Amino acid sequence: MAVTIKLNLEGYYTEEMLPPEQHQCGGVYIIYKGKPTAPGKCTLTKLLYIGRSGDTANRFTKSHHKYQECHNSLAIGEKLYFYFANVDDEERAEKALVYHLKPPYNEQLKDNLKCPTTTVIVSGKKIFESFTVWES
Repeated sequence: MAVTIKLNLEGYYTEEMLPPEQHQCGGVYIIYKGKPTAPGKCTLTKLLYIGRSGDTANRFTKSHHKYQECHNSLAIGEKLYFYFANVDDEERAEKALVYHLKPPYNEQLKDNLKCPTTTVIVSGKKIFESFTVWES
């Protein structure tokens, strides 16, 4: 059965300034690397990782299995930038996002959707456009 998922993306946040309680609920998080350009602004250079959690604001810490890889990818002057979206079906949202966007540190799910057809409607901080992925 085809499903539509609405993601209202919020961000960007840096590690020094992760969001408060509003993201201590189920959803997806998206990590980019980029460079600050002015106070409150940045240029994103590369998508690195997409994850899901019941507490998205506190999921990506030093104990996360991809934390060091993401940090090792940073060039001088670059930072990690985090985007969040609260969503009821975080597993399906993560699968569709990874399959469509193919971030380098998500080895699984990039080549096999493993869920029915899903349309993702993006609003808020539109760091990518809305899309549909088809059941494989």
